[in-house]
Parts: sequence; C-alpha cells; structure tokens
Amino acid sequence: MSAAAVLSAVQGFVCEASLDVQARTDLIDAVFALDKAALQFFYDVAVDAGHTPDDIRRRVVAVTLEYAAVQVADDLADGEGSYIESFSRAAPGVAWGLQHLFFLACARAGLSLDAITRASARLLRMLDGQQRDVRTTEWELRSARAAARMNELQFSAYFDILLGGTRHAAEAVELGEKLGFALHVVGDSRSADPRIATLAGSERVELLEQALGVVSELERSALGAVARHARHYQTYLRTELRRAAG
Repeated sequence: MSAAAVLSAVQGFVCEASLDVQARTDLIDAVFALDKAALQFFYDVAVDAGHTPDDIRRRVVAVTLEYAAVQVADDLADGEGSYIESFSRAAPGVAWGLQHLFFLACARAGLSLDAITRASARLLRMLDGQQRDVRTTEWELRSARAAARMNELQFSAYFDILLGGTRHAAEAVELGEKLGFALHVVGDSRSADPRIATLAGSERVELLEQALGVVSELERSALGAVARHARHYQTYLRTELRRAAG
C-alpha cells in the first residue's frame, strides 16, 4: 500500500459520509494537500506493528484524518492555505469536519473507548502549546522546547493508534514522543522557522543536540520505518550541528 492508496482509502471514507459535494470536496482537498511521505510513514509503521491488512487500512485512515485536521488548523494560524477555496472562511469548517471524521474512523477501526480517550486527551493537550505559540514573538530554548511538545503529543497519539493491540503497544507513547520531537526540530531547522532560527547560538546547539540524542535511541527501534527515519534525521542533525557550532 502506497501513500496514493492511503489517500484513496481516506477519500472513500469521506465519500461514505452524508455530506454535500462542496463539503466532501473541501475535506478531500485538505487530505490530498498532506505530505505524502508522512502518509507512507504511517502506513509503514502499522505494517511493522503486524496488523492485518484491513486493520492497517482502518487505523491509517483514522490517523490521516486527524493529521489533516491538525494541518488545517496550523495553516489557519499561520494565515496560509491555498488548497481550499476561500480558505480563511471555509477552513474552520473543514478542520471541524475532519476532527469528527477522525472519531468515526476510530470507531470503524474497532478502537476501544479507552484507546480513543487516550489519543483524544493527548491531542487536546496540544492546545496549550498552540495558544502559546501564536502569541510568542521572541524565542528562547524553553519556549522552543514547549513548542516541540505539541509534536510529541501529536505523534504519541498517532503511535498509540497505529501500534495498539500489538507487541509494540507498551512503547507506543514513548516512541511517538521521541519521533515527534525529532521531526519537529528537523522540520523547524529545514524551514528556518523563527522557533529555532532566532535562538541564541548556544541554545540552538543544545536543541539540536537533544534531537540528535533522541534519534540515536530511535535508530535502535525494532520498527523498521522508525529506524530508517531516525538514520535519515541523524545525518541531517549532525550536519546542522557542525554548522551551528562553526
């Protein structure tokens, strides 16, 4: 199953909902605007976990819908988003719809109420960081680390869903938090986001070193997809550390 197949599965799920054409179109456009590499990663993690093909599809559909909801909300906060017509007016409804589709997908995947509650509680806690993030104008290590916490919570919820019911379930939250932190630091560094680009030199080095330490641990993961991503991040972070230290 490729990222294209994931998109097709999500599209089919959205089309099953009793929605008008415009609402369905906006929801599907938001999903198709997602990073395809991320969707492939979600799928690969579910495969590595050992789920059946049907269980993989259902769990990845749920995670993809939540990932899209978060992305739309983030783009609204940043004032950007051309993948939905009349974005600033239409996107709030799209984010709302995607969030409800996520809950429906979790139920369709057969997740227990406890599993849905755990994931939802962690996703809700992202709001603390988001509301601080949009009000922060000057960044230092503490606030940058707090911003990274949002991604830790996000990916720990995803991993809880993707690894639930398997022998990897006990480590799902920890793996997700570590992966989310590394991904956040690498992403901010690559995009020269002010959260890392405006840090004092020593603080930027410290944040990069923290991320490098995390990926060094993830590289030993029994999940092939996680280990591969960790090795890729490790190479990038070492290069960035040399630049920052120089």
